[in-house]
Amino acid sequence: MKSAIFRKIMVATDGSELVKQAVKSAVEIAKLSEAKLYDVHVIAIGSYSIIHSLDEKWKKTMKKQLMIKGEKATAYVENVGKAANIDVESVIMKEILQMRLSICRK
Repeated sequence: MKSAIFRKIMVATDGSELVKQAVKSAVEIAKLSEAKLYDVHVIAIGSYSIIHSLDEKWKKTMKKQLMIKGEKATAYVENVGKAANIDVESVIMKEILQMRLSICRK
């Protein structure tokens, strides 16, 4: 039954086991309401204070590893959604802390 209440559902993912349970619940709600599911993974580079003291090569490597983690996390949501015949759109957000600060200043 198509729901007028739930047309879009967002689930944040980090790939952890706890989040996998939330993903299953979000997929079930999306399936029951015929809603589109958005999965979001946030790479908050700013939260890793050690990265600021590292050289550029290490920063690049760290960012690459965090991106790989995000891709794996969102791929899990996509696979669970696909198995349930749910439309899923994945978003990996980078530098969210800086974006939020710049938005608040406007």
